Amino acid sequence: MNDGSGKKSDGSPVITSVTTADAGDIVAMWRDYVAYMQSIGDPSLFLFDEDSFLADGFGPNPAFEGIIARIDGQPAGYLLYHHSYDIDRAMRLLFIGNLWVAASARRRGVGRALIERIREIARDTNALHLVWGVYSENVLALDFYEGLGAARTENLVWMHMPVDPD
Repeated sequence: MNDGSGKKSDGSPVITSVTTADAGDIVAMWRDYVAYMQSIGDPSLFLFDEDSFLADGFGPNPAFEGIIARIDGQPAGYLLYHHSYDIDRAMRLLFIGNLWVAASARRRGVGRALIERIREIARDTNALHLVWGVYSENVLALDFYEGLGAARTENLVWMHMPVDPD
């Protein structure tokens, strides 16, 4: 039941689109994500911050969009994504850039609610697949996603390079 404040009184997650007002909550949860990823050996630089969130997520040409989960009005998780396209299969995709559920909100349906909402967004934008990367040592995430029915892409190697190499 929603009491009109964006809170459900039954303790289930409420999912809304992120706004600039969510910057502090998103980045605080992201810092918890970074601590976890570093604890399992992820060597990424992790440069995202409130300035990045605001500059790259809003304005005339946003690089990503997002949704945030709240339980009883408190931030419980988020999912950031962007639109993409698979040339080979001639289909629209939604690429999940990051999904995190706060430790205090785990096993309360937050991750499933975020995935279900992004699936709705995908359907609404004619995307046929969700795509995302998972750090190979993140067994908890791999188990969660596979439990939802996601499949690994074993024959694909991610490549990257700077636009202006030094």
